[in-house]
Parts: sequence; structure tokens; C-alpha cells
Amino acid sequence: MPTPAARQRLSSLGRVATRRCLTAVVATATLVVCGGGTSKTDKLADVLIDQAATAPATQNGAGDGANGSGSGGGGSVGVPVGTDQPDAGPTASPSDGAAPTATAQKQQIDKTVWWGGFKITVSSAEASSNALGATINVSVALENLTADVARLDRRNIVLTVGSQAYLAGLGQTPEVPPSARNDEVLDFLVDDTFVVDKAVLTFGQPDVNQAVVPFGPDAATSFEPERLTVDAKLATALETIQFDGCTIDASYAPGEKGTFIVRLPLRATYTGGGTGGDLVTPDQFALKSPSGSSVVGIAIAPGDIVAEPVYTGQDLTGKMIAFKLSALDSGTWTISYTDSTGKVATAEITVA
Repeated sequence: MPTPAARQRLSSLGRVATRRCLTAVVATATLVVCGGGTSKTDKLADVLIDQAATAPATQNGAGDGANGSGSGGGGSVGVPVGTDQPDAGPTASPSDGAAPTATAQKQQIDKTVWWGGFKITVSSAEASSNALGATINVSVALENLTADVARLDRRNIVLTVGSQAYLAGLGQTPEVPPSARNDEVLDFLVDDTFVVDKAVLTFGQPDVNQAVVPFGPDAATSFEPERLTVDAKLATALETIQFDGCTIDASYAPGEKGTFIVRLPLRATYTGGGTGGDLVTPDQFALKSPSGSSVVGIAIAPGDIVAEPVYTGQDLTGKMIAFKLSALDSGTWTISYTDSTGKVATAEITVA
């Protein structure tokens, strides 16, 4: 039986051999992950030997759950490759007064706004990085509510924390087909002062109607487009104008903050009997609010009436009359049409 001194010599020899083996393993991992350098491997090998000597073994020889689990019959220990010290000490948490780092931030948002012809659902925000540095990646669903291919300009999407605005990163918003949906990730370059639950995502510049999505508990704000059931008819000696439905949306044109757009699809039938027909223009229509203010029709977008001929047996279809309003009063609105002879016809629509 070996004496205590002999056991000590054997233990030292075993420790040296084990240390050499572990040093070789750690050095190899360091070369693979970090590109070289073995100045820290002896210290790491000593730590691993101490852990193996003191860690309680399970029936299968694996370490306990706090230190990692083994696979098969042998235990395994995670090696922090390239770390200056095996034990970096406790990590600071937000309650310690330390600013959260970008890598620790993730927020579930699940809020919906409407802007620029899109229904936008902001689902989450998560820290990441790209070639330019640290980022916050915002997952959104873009539903195109229009009849045209559309996309959001990244210049109209701003991420802020207080007065600090963060630049858009490398991601671009896709083109979305009519009445279709695309899921997308919007990335923003951030710094170490960024706090995800204090962030606000804004669609639109300050001089337009905006949609605002706080990442924290506050509610999102935007104007949700309205669709009204309208079945009204305007009839003069020259034309009969039939309205079928109505939409109300915010304007997203520069300088039109507080402006809203009302559109009514129509069918115009010429009843004058003349061989030359007639011409229908937007300024022949007017919309009067419950408060008494009135606006005339205007061509704003493709599909709006500009100057449309109508003939006997050839109805005007697929067109809309559009109005710009500075306020939306609930109640009964009056729409009127004045034909080329000066005759006026009116109908009422109700806005809740």
C-alpha cells in the first residue's frame, strides 16, 4: 500500500498529466474559436480539475443540473473559451442600477396600428447585431389594404427613446401585393443607452398623421380606416349618381396632419338624352358636415374622378369621388351633385 507521501506524489503526477491533457483540449478549442493563443489554458485546466474533484457525481457520473448535464454515462463541463477568468463574478441586473445591455433585451409587443394604407402589427423587439453594430430587430406584419402594390419607406419609420432617435439599419421593407400580407423584420442601430421598454416606434413624419407604437405598456395610437354602408342616389335631369359604400382614412401626405379623406365609389348614368353626352368633374360634388362646413370634391389618387365623360348606354363605373376634411364630425352628412345645367340633387350619409 502506498505511503501518504507516495500517494501525494502520484496525485501530483496525475494532476500534471490531467492538466496537460486538458490544456491541449482547451488550447485546441481556443485555436478553433478565437484564432489562437494558449496563455490562459493552464489556469482553465486547473479549474476544471478542481471542479471534477469536488463536483458531486450522480448515478450516471454526470454533474448536477446547476453545473450542466452529462450525455450518456460521463459528465461534461462547459468551457468558457477565450475568457480571461473562469469565474467572471455575478452579472449586473437592471435592479442593480446598471444599464441593460443590447444582448439582454427582448420585448413582446403585440400591438396594431394603421398607416399609409397598411395594417401594421408589431409583434416583438429583440436585440441582435449586424455588420454595422448592435441592433434592435422589430418583427412586424404588413397587410396592404389597398388595391395597388405598396411598400413602406424606411424614412417614415422612426425608433426613439425620449429625444434620442435611432437610425434604420440594413433591412428594407418589401413590396406588398394588393390585399396581401408580408412578415418583415425592421432593424435599428442602437447604443448602450437604449432601453427596449422605453422605446417608441413611430410611422410618419411630424407633419403628417402618425401611428405610434410604444414598446412599453401604453396603448398604440393611429387612425383606423372606417368603412360605411352607404346606398344613396342623386338624380338630376342629366345624370343619376348611385353611391355604394364609403371609406374614411387619414391623409398621409406631407403637411396634412389632421386631414382626413372620404371616398365614395359611384356609378354615373347619363339620362339627358343628348347625343353628345356630358362630362362629370369632381368640383360638381360637395360634402357638408353636421357643423355646416362644406368641401368640394378633389382628385387625390388614381381612381378618383378627374373629368369623366358619360354617354347614353355607357355608365361611368370604377371611379370614386374624394373629399379632404379637416375634421370628422359624427352625425348626418349631406352630399350633393350639381349638374352642368345647375340642377342640384342631395343625399344623406351617417358618420358614427
